[in-house]
Amino acid sequence: MHGARGTRRRRSIILAEFALGTLACTALGIWSLTRGGVVGVVVGVWLLGVGANYLPLAGNVASLWRPERLQAELAGTDLNAELRHYTQVQIWVLVPFWIAGLALAQTGRGGSS
Repeated sequence: MHGARGTRRRRSIILAEFALGTLACTALGIWSLTRGGVVGVVVGVWLLGVGANYLPLAGNVASLWRPERLQAELAGTDLNAELRHYTQVQIWVLVPFWIAGLALAQTGRGGSS
């Protein structure tokens, strides 16, 4: 969300990406489920799972929207190392319900973003 420079435009693009990912995957998942058949069900459930993954990501972007909140969250971190790490692990968004499940588990423990 921060990148090389934490600009408002960058945060807006990321929020739009996650919000649209949530809505589009969910809508396409429901549509696919209504098409019936094994393929429609498999693709529909997968899309619903990916859409569910985008929801907590959008929530995190919204919670870190204000620059001072983002800076406080990033205080003391190696920004370049974090960028490399999250570039590599972003593939997990494609595993249905993975990020959503982690977010629920974290909420159950009283954890924060």
